[in-house]
Amino acid sequence: MSDFMTDQLFSSRSQEESIDSERKARIDAKLAAMEEERRQKETEEETKYRHAMDTCRSLLTRVSALIDTANYLLEHKIVLPDKRQMEKYGYAYTAWAEGFYHGIGFMCLNRPQGWPITHVGIINGGACGVWDLYVNGADVFARHEKNGSTKDPDRRDLEYFAKHFPDFEAAFYGWCDAFCEVTPDE
Repeated sequence: MSDFMTDQLFSSRSQEESIDSERKARIDAKLAAMEEERRQKETEEETKYRHAMDTCRSLLTRVSALIDTANYLLEHKIVLPDKRQMEKYGYAYTAWAEGFYHGIGFMCLNRPQGWPITHVGIINGGACGVWDLYVNGADVFARHEKNGSTKDPDRRDLEYFAKHFPDFEAAFYGWCDAFCEVTPDE
């Protein structure tokens, strides 16, 4: 092999190695950018989750008062409002949580629609999953509908609860106020 051809061969290899290292550097830069994007999304998700959880926790005093009111009514054998009665006050679901429409409603930890009411929450059920949201004056958690295990709730449920709890609360108190105004003769 002539010196010229050897120089060309090494020059060609050196150029290929240079191209490979350039490509490797570009791939490494892309991987780093993807990792940074993943971290940003993760941080964004964590921030959204914390905000949703904090919003639900800020409602705990109101939730507790609502539970106490409902239990007081049940203690005196007053039936809680059904869907038709709640609709009059701007809420499209019954006062009890149920797994068909997945609206916010009252829940008893160990007995559906039992007494005493222990939580306000969402029963997801069926295609919406097996994790139900439970909120009371002290806690916010998800509970498995079959085996009873608990975990941190999904952000979607927290956001739904935070957005729609005021509607549920207003409708229930609206019904309660109307109930108090009705005289026995009516």
